[in-house]
Amino acid sequence: MNEVITILTSRLGNQIAKVFAGPEYVLQSFSTGKLFAVSEVQVADLRSLSKLLQKIENEPAQTIITGSRREK
Repeated sequence: MNEVITILTSRLGNQIAKVFAGPEYVLQSFSTGKLFAVSEVQVADLRSLSKLLQKIENEPAQTIITGSRREK
């Protein structure tokens, strides 16, 4: 496998993803943010990918993206 996973972290610490809650699935307010710290993590197999996902699953200010950052 041996892939690089890109992680975005909100520099303001705000929630990145939309969240729906309640019986009517109402969108909870959030701020998308525009400033992100970017890090890349090497994953060699499904086990290391699983460990990475478990590490960030309770971090609302972090998400993974496909691809890598584009330099300006």
